[in-house]
Amino acid sequence: MAHDTRLLLPESYRFYMHPQNHTALDRIATQKAPPPFLSWEELKDFYHAQFSMKRIQYEYCEFLRTAWNLTWGDALQSAKNFTSLPAGDYANNEAPLSPEDVWDDRLVRLYKRGEETWWFGISASTKEKTLYLSWYRGDQQQYDLSAAVQLADEYWEVEHENEESLYRRTKGTLCLLTVTDDSITLEKLRQAAMNVIDLS
Repeated sequence: MAHDTRLLLPESYRFYMHPQNHTALDRIATQKAPPPFLSWEELKDFYHAQFSMKRIQYEYCEFLRTAWNLTWGDALQSAKNFTSLPAGDYANNEAPLSPEDVWDDRLVRLYKRGEETWWFGISASTKEKTLYLSWYRGDQQQYDLSAAVQLADEYWEVEHENEESLYRRTKGTLCLLTVTDDSITLEKLRQAAMNVIDLS
């Protein structure tokens, strides 16, 4: 069966991807209060920029939800013995839920298989201009469980050059993001997700 894996990039996120834009927006996003001595017009601009950043984060989060469904979600539909955990369990696992937390980390969905927790994530890197899938199994300090799975080298690598990293992630070349393209194809990421589920 053919899968439609093309997905539109949110216009707000494409705007953010421009270096001159994301540098200014990132600075404003970290400010809890406006700088002193602003004029009324500058104050209005400050809060408008903060609102714009919140919108970018929300639309980015929704974009990741859709991309997750087309990759991990599709792969997990045919998986046996995986049970999705409700959102109420995420706080206990310190998993990101809010758009702000997803923006800072990744969008993650937690599943149980037996007594073991599986983390299936997706995130974008503005610096590297790529969309990543990531995953691990088990609890903290159990990266060896994920590392032991023999995955296809064409899809997967260790997230950091650090043996303590919990996540495996897809190679950066599988799904590139550019400000000039208004859509991406997720087919290679979907195949990478299937690779994990098929071998688990």
